[in-house]
Amino acid sequence: AARDALQPYQEAADWEGGLALLRALDGPRAAQLSANDWYRLHRALVVAMQTRSQAAALPPPPDDSGLDALRASLDLRCFFLTAPRVPLCRRIDERCGAMLQAGLLREVSDLLLQRKLLPSHPAGRAIGYRQALEYLLRPCYAPRDADALSSFVHAFAAASRRYAQQQT
Repeated sequence: AARDALQPYQEAADWEGGLALLRALDGPRAAQLSANDWYRLHRALVVAMQTRSQAAALPPPPDDSGLDALRASLDLRCFFLTAPRVPLCRRIDERCGAMLQAGLLREVSDLLLQRKLLPSHPAGRAIGYRQALEYLLRPCYAPRDADALSSFVHAFAAASRRYAQQQT
């Protein structure tokens, strides 16, 4: 029933219209949903239609395992350790330069000629390999193209720095 009621709104991408259905049954729950979260809207609508009450009025499920009491007794704190960004970026740039000096482009070109590494392979989408493949397979190839090489080096280092940033 909830899916049938929601379907025309979802097909028309009418989030506000679909949300109005829930708002009529459970206004506070409707206010908590993120825009265009159709899955949670559907689930909240099912609960509201089946229980005929607002989610906040429903009794909490019984805690037979005692986990709620345990959670209340714990003092949990999060700590984040980070290194200064500038030295980290310099180390990443140095590592990218070392990989290039150690023969990254030769390795990628050899693998490419042997058809063991293609842009469509998972390894071909890895940082370093992806940028090297883009550089080697660029459409307007010209020998000794310093601008293309510089763009490749910058793209390789930038992708490595972005990945490191995601890890911190």
